[in-house]
Parts: sequence; C-alpha cells; structure tokens
Amino acid sequence: MVRIDRSLCVAQAPEVLFHLLCDPLRFPRLFKAFSKVEQISADARCVGARYLMLVRVGRSEAGGVQRITDFQPPYRIAWTSERGVELSAAVSIRPVGSGVSEVRVELAYAVPGWRPAGVIVERLTRHVVDRHMHATLLTLKRLAEFDLETVADTERQRP
Repeated sequence: MVRIDRSLCVAQAPEVLFHLLCDPLRFPRLFKAFSKVEQISADARCVGARYLMLVRVGRSEAGGVQRITDFQPPYRIAWTSERGVELSAAVSIRPVGSGVSEVRVELAYAVPGWRPAGVIVERLTRHVVDRHMHATLLTLKRLAEFDLETVADTERQRP
C-alpha cells in the first residue's frame, strides 16, 4: 500500500477552501489530475454520497467508485473506495493564523490483483501520484488566493 501525505499553507479561511473542495463534480474543471467525476448516488456532499472518480496516472486512468466517509464543514472531507483501485483519501483544513489555513491531503492506495505485480505498479506510480497531489495543492492555492472568479465560472457552466 502506498501512503502519501502532503500539506500547504494557503492565505484563505477554511470556509473558502472547504467550498472549493466539497464538491467533487467541480474537480475535473479545476484540477488537472482528475479526468472524470460523476455523481452516482442521489445524495451529494454528505456522508454516504457516491461518485465515480477517475484520475490520470501517466497515460492511464485509474480510480473507481468513491464514497464520502467523513464530511465536517469546513474542516474535513474523506473518501474511501467501494470499487476499483483500493483507495482512501482525506483533506483536512485547519486555521494556522490570521487568514491562513493549512490544507493537508492524505492518500493511501493499493493496486488490485496479483501482489508482486501490484507492488511494482505501486512503486512506479507513487511519484506520479505524489506530483499530482502537489500540483493539486498548488492549484488550490492559486485559485483560493488569486482566482476565485474561475471557480464561480465553473459553477455557472455546470448543467
């Protein structure tokens, strides 16, 4: 199993950051790593909501059905896989100063199938996934600190 933990300080309140992160349907428009997100349950943005999430890893797409397991506005959201790649992820937001918050992303995943091959694939993909997480945090920082209008535009484009 691969575990990746990254954090970054952003000059924004937890409420603003949580708003950017609480709607997975927005991810493909905002974050380059996400190629597809579809809501597959009637509920959205709450514990139990289910989404099909695909992420680009190199030239491939990986992912599966994810279920929200923790939803505590504006401080925490977490997912776990129901089908597809075995994955658990959590985003925690905590204020660290006046108008500054730390965003921490924790991810653990395992490639299904024959373990020796899975271990090799996990080693090969770890660096790509880590770079995606870092790029996603940098994009979040840019959007939150300099470009909130882009987020508003994506919400207007949504069906």
